[in-house]
Amino acid sequence: MKINHLSVPTWDKCSVNEVEVPLGSVLPFEPTADLPSGVLAEVSNEPCKISTGCGEEFSHALQNLPKQVFTVSKKCSSALRLDFDFKKSTSGSRIQIHTLPNSELEVVMNYSSSDSGTGAVQIEIMADDNSRINLVQVVDAGKNSMLINDIGMTISTNAKVTLTQVYLNGAKMYGGAHAELLGEGAKFDCNTGYNLKDSQLLDLNLVAIHRGKKSVSDIKVRGTLSDKSEKIYRGTIDFKTGASGSKGAESEEALLLDETVASKTVPLILCTEDDVEGAHGASIGRLDEKVEYYLKSRGLSEKQIRKLMAKAKIEATIKNVRDKMALDRIRELIK
Repeated sequence: MKINHLSVPTWDKCSVNEVEVPLGSVLPFEPTADLPSGVLAEVSNEPCKISTGCGEEFSHALQNLPKQVFTVSKKCSSALRLDFDFKKSTSGSRIQIHTLPNSELEVVMNYSSSDSGTGAVQIEIMADDNSRINLVQVVDAGKNSMLINDIGMTISTNAKVTLTQVYLNGAKMYGGAHAELLGEGAKFDCNTGYNLKDSQLLDLNLVAIHRGKKSVSDIKVRGTLSDKSEKIYRGTIDFKTGASGSKGAESEEALLLDETVASKTVPLILCTEDDVEGAHGASIGRLDEKVEYYLKSRGLSEKQIRKLMAKAKIEATIKNVRDKMALDRIRELIK
């Protein structure tokens, strides 16, 4: 199965146009859910009808799984919690979160697994007019596990989706997110952080499609790589005709702690509308020698410096997280 397709294929010598993953029969998995007041839970068998970051093949692979639908009718004071603990088999879940007009919700999704568990999760987000969704995802899986984390979003007039992702543990981690900014003033804010070590792989495809006027997207990816880890990041901002007055930005900060790591980055800005602002940038390299010398002169060992740098990237990523339990768990994992 091929997932995380680059929006516009490039020269394939670097193998960044897509990634192939082995995914056989998927057993249904129902996460543990903690519902706040104002959230209605139902089960549906409807197929996914929106574009997602991982793509159509992945949607087709999960189409026969039941879908848990959470409908939000008000501004919720506490978070919806979804805990995934995948076992040795290949398990999958489909989740839909629908915020009705003027409603608000924070969603915390915790991913864990057995040593060799495989998880396949697809999340559909529909943010109606003037609604807010703050989605927080924490990945702490087994050292031989595989996770496919797929998201599709539709964002209506003056609605906002804030996505915070923290990839910390797991042998192979694949993440796709596709946001359609449909209404005027729609906003998408994405912060993805990672701390890769050993031979871990992280493959990302983050896409923002601007269709509504004066829509705004901001995609930030930060992280550290050490040992023989590998990261591939595809980022796309696409301004469609009619999205006048829109703004989009994407950036990456990748700190390479060893010469044996591999980091690939493909930032794209596509445009068929004149009156827009788009920006992208990347900072990829090793720790500045002057900074390293200063920290060592203050008594820090090389191991302590590496841990400090990793923590700094994650702390910058989780600035939009409000839920204390989620913050405590993330900080416990990176301490």
